[in-house]
Amino acid sequence: MEIELPAGWRPRPYQTALWRYLEDGGLRADVAAHRRWGKDDVALNWAAVSAIQKPGVYWHLLPEAAQARKAIWEAVNPHTGRRRIDEAFPPAIRTSTRDGDMSLRLANGSVWQVLGSDNYDSLVGAPPVGVVFSEWALAKPEAWTYIRPILAENGGWALFLWTPRGRNHAVRAFEARSRDGAWFTLRSPATETEVFTPTQLARERAELVAETGSKEEGEARFASEYLVDFDAAAPGAYYATLLGEAQSARRIGRVPHDPALAVHTAWFYRRIFTYSACGANFALLGAIILRLHDPVALKWLGLALIGANVVLGTLYLAGATVTDWAKLVAAGRRDRA
Repeated sequence: MEIELPAGWRPRPYQTALWRYLEDGGLRADVAAHRRWGKDDVALNWAAVSAIQKPGVYWHLLPEAAQARKAIWEAVNPHTGRRRIDEAFPPAIRTSTRDGDMSLRLANGSVWQVLGSDNYDSLVGAPPVGVVFSEWALAKPEAWTYIRPILAENGGWALFLWTPRGRNHAVRAFEARSRDGAWFTLRSPATETEVFTPTQLARERAELVAETGSKEEGEARFASEYLVDFDAAAPGAYYATLLGEAQSARRIGRVPHDPALAVHTAWFYRRIFTYSACGANFALLGAIILRLHDPVALKWLGLALIGANVVLGTLYLAGATVTDWAKLVAAGRRDRA
């Protein structure tokens, strides 16, 4: 019985360039794409084709083994109701299916296995000749450092598939690889694939804002997961929108300076100074209240300490510390001299 691979699957139009690159013998591909792009569909079907063409060991890696089991090994295609591994690797080409270590052995001797890249240094067995890094932005970059020499030595291929999660190792690697002729790179936002209609994208944006309870965080999540924006804030990042606007307006850049002159940044120390001084004042006020019994003395000391706190707060809000004021006074004296 003849089995045609891919089995009942064809690349979508926006996946065609990647598929052709792999079919033509390409060995290194890095794809940053939006959610529901079909990244793992491409990976599974290419691994099946490759495993039949060249007997060997093939790994499909996710950041953690538990994720790998849920997202790949046990995943069911919602459109067909069949397990995804059964669609890509028809039972007719397999001799064994091992649930314990999430591996398939094919009739020609190839082995395909789903693993977690978090324990990359504990991966044992025959070296792989094809590796998929799924959700690469969430994986440990050291995993590729460990695997790369293996594939370089045996002529194997590597496929990186991910959606941005801030400007991390995945973005830096992608930008470097995009300038390297040995790599195929593709950045594919939802606005260019027609997986979602404009109405659906608008709804997703609105729902993310509502779910996160923050317009800034919701917009950042949408930009990252649907627009494949490398500069969108990672979850939990602060001031990302403001920094992004400053970057777009070219208000962030290199500023010429004289290295012989000192550059002072004081806001962090000013905050520590102000908070510490206010805390000391309140502690002193409490000690005085406990020891003094003269109501008049208490009144004036209390007012003095409150006044000191007001002055310190004013200095903080004005952006100056006692040291800054001292520098201003000294400068004024020099000018008069």
